[in-house]
Amino acid sequence: MIIKEHTLKEELILPNYIYEINDLNNVLILDIETTGLSKYNNKVILIGYLHYEAASVKLKQLFAEDPSEEGLILKELLKDIKRFDTLITYNGAAFDCPFLKERFKKHKINWSIDDYSHIDILQHIRPFKSRLNIPNLKLKTLEKYLGINRRDLITGADSVNLYNSFVSNKSHELLEKILLHNYEDIYYLGKVLEIFNYIPEDIRRKRKHSVMLSNNMIYFTYSSMDISINNKRIILSGESNKLADFPELSCFHEGFKLYWDSRAGAFNTEIQLLNTKLDSGNKIYYIDLRALGISHVQFVNIGVKPYEDCFLHVDTTSPNLLAIEVLIGEIINKAFKEAMC
Repeated sequence: MIIKEHTLKEELILPNYIYEINDLNNVLILDIETTGLSKYNNKVILIGYLHYEAASVKLKQLFAEDPSEEGLILKELLKDIKRFDTLITYNGAAFDCPFLKERFKKHKINWSIDDYSHIDILQHIRPFKSRLNIPNLKLKTLEKYLGINRRDLITGADSVNLYNSFVSNKSHELLEKILLHNYEDIYYLGKVLEIFNYIPEDIRRKRKHSVMLSNNMIYFTYSSMDISINNKRIILSGESNKLADFPELSCFHEGFKLYWDSRAGAFNTEIQLLNTKLDSGNKIYYIDLRALGISHVQFVNIGVKPYEDCFLHVDTTSPNLLAIEVLIGEIINKAFKEAMC
């Protein structure tokens, strides 16, 4: 086993988005290299991780000189990872973490990914792809978008082939290429977090609405990216805290429907859109607040005045997110009020 440690006199700057979605304490950025894609048949041969400590970025690499040393690098990782409570990866939810979990299990090493908060950058950036106007969400595509230029030019597949060659001839040149690939994956993953700064705060911000039910506070959360609008309806899927002792809620109203799965902590709602054609020939979309049984006053309070106090205009291409937020809150209130009657 080869252990490489690097200390860089620089800061690890985390964007506000990361603080918005997680109560951060000790953060570890993690990436692994394997002999293949199967967590059952292939092995972890290189683990890289990075954290911030004493005004420096610390980057460490654990390299198995032979696949038989997989257990050694896993045990070494375990010594360090215990100090952290939050992992940051790129596609780690689908690959790195399940792979590590299975390999720890294979070696009968007690470790659980469930003990950690986990931020998978890919999962969080995926809903914003259209906003970023990028062709795909490959890590190197994001690096190029952010102006990051690597020295390393090989792919993950190349790294596997290089490793197989290294096992045979122990070439120092091959070793340096493999380590550089992993080093830059980890080092630049810390820089790729900047991608969240390119997403407007109003778009990414989590919105929260609360309802009191039988002395229990229910929090409904969603972002504007969870909202879709077409020419017939507004559709929203969001999350809530889980309340296993409560039954699910289904509310069907003249102008909307809402479903809350209390056990899964998920909800969705659909709000009907009406339309009319103006003298100019243009079609506009609106919601009849009277049909929903919702007062116009809440909208006036945010500077939005419904036509004749009952028709709320909805721009389907560039909606007023604050008005939509108020509307969803009023619908949640109404659904629960009717359910308790």
